[in-house]
Amino acid sequence: MILNFCLLEKETTKTATIVIRGNTLNMLDDIERAIDDGVNVVKAITKDPRLIAGAGASEMSLYRALQEAGEKMGGLQQYGVKRFGEALQVVPRTLAENAGLDVRIP
Repeated sequence: MILNFCLLEKETTKTATIVIRGNTLNMLDDIERAIDDGVNVVKAITKDPRLIAGAGASEMSLYRALQEAGEKMGGLQQYGVKRFGEALQVVPRTLAENAGLDVRIP
């Protein structure tokens, strides 16, 4: 894949031009969508800086909290809380597996 791009900026304005080149029209369409998505993310974050982590980060945070809470409990409740936390790992594990990572539990 060959990708060439050139960013042209003008100091007197707040605009920039991105010139892209690629091998095929499909590649150019994909690149254009990626650039458009990136620009829109930057615009959204500069307008509202609140951000929720993705890729299963919130599920893993809940998993850790439930494991800690389960350790403090006694009896059968402990197992239920811990197992529920383990069920939350399905989302990040599936995302990692779809990305081609090794998700085997040691």
